[in-house]
Amino acid sequence: MGNKAENEGPNSVNIVGNGTVIHGDVESNGDFHLDGTVLGRFSSKLKVVIGPTGYIEGDIECKDCEVFGKVKGNILAHEHLVMRETSEVCGDIRINRITIEPGALYTGHCSMLNVQNASEPEQ
Repeated sequence: MGNKAENEGPNSVNIVGNGTVIHGDVESNGDFHLDGTVLGRFSSKLKVVIGPTGYIEGDIECKDCEVFGKVKGNILAHEHLVMRETSEVCGDIRINRITIEPGALYTGHCSMLNVQNASEPEQ
């Protein structure tokens, strides 16, 4: 069971409020602000903001991600991931750029996208 807005444009902002629980996968073409709960895979072509009361249990794929709340799952952010001081992330992350504020909690592995393998130093 999932939701996909057919007429959602790239300038739209979707908001899920505190107390709302979505069971199933979510796909979004626009920005998304989550203060509620998603239990399932989450995909957005633009930015995802998980507010202080927001919680996602499932994998996330998006362009940019800013976490104030909690994530239990893997994150693939094609551009930038920001973990604010109130964030708790448990899962592996793959990112292009990352910002982690002091106080943020993170458990998992991190790998960078588009990184060339480091060559052996010349001798």
